Amino acid sequence: MPLMTSSDREPGDDELDTVLQISLLLAEIPEQLEAYRAIEPVQPGARSAVAADDFILTPFPASQIVGTCLAAAADCLSAIDVLMHDGEDPFVWVFAQYPLLRSALEASSQVLWLLGPESRRARVVRNLRVRATESKQDELLFAPAFADSSTELSVQLAAATVQTSELARIAEREGIPRNDYLKKQLSYSEIVRAGSIAVGGDGARDETVWRLISGFAHPYTSRSRAFSTLHPLGSGGDSTGVSAMMPNPMIVLLALNTALNAFRAAVELTKTRMS
Repeated sequence: MPLMTSSDREPGDDELDTVLQISLLLAEIPEQLEAYRAIEPVQPGARSAVAADDFILTPFPASQIVGTCLAAAADCLSAIDVLMHDGEDPFVWVFAQYPLLRSALEASSQVLWLLGPESRRARVVRNLRVRATESKQDELLFAPAFADSSTELSVQLAAATVQTSELARIAEREGIPRNDYLKKQLSYSEIVRAGSIAVGGDGARDETVWRLISGFAHPYTSRSRAFSTLHPLGSGGDSTGVSAMMPNPMIVLLALNTALNAFRAAVELTKTRMS
């Protein structure tokens, strides 16, 4: 069955048409993954933009972050390819596809955000911002994670201190003020918006889609109910205030299309910057 249904409700023609469009997009995933595998692992050519960025950013190469992001996005889309099929038909879930699509969108957008600027300095600053944000997030993790092992905690904190010092050294050598990469931690709302704009997309639209599917990934009751298909439950047509939440294929189509477009663009941009 292409849609999750209740015993007394069948999907309408518009819904079935949307599910057909979802099916066509799902059919593109294997081809997109093949395009990704053609550039994996990320090994920039000697005269490429990414190679020059890597040299400046040693020992924290840009290609390492890009490779990790592309691998994460590809993993999520591979999982979507499995999750959203019921035999030959697509299967649309109320919640399950959204965390994967959000992660694929975030990871792809981060590649676009990192590699989008023509200015090498801008790309270097963005790489430093990613590393600095990761360091701050790691520090928040280490204290509780290694609370029972003071030795391990010391090792992890020492490694974080070394990374912070290395980032400062790179920034100083390149004449980049600390505030340019430390002034605020990154947010994925910023990354998704700016990543889309970097390749000529509508940043506001992509950010809105990201916020929308985040409401299903957390989940937010208000948002998930507002953008699902609600089917009242009760006998004899009496309203009981209880309803079944069923997937809205239009929202799934929007999320899937946005994530796939971002991944396709990320692979193409990486290929260009590595050449």
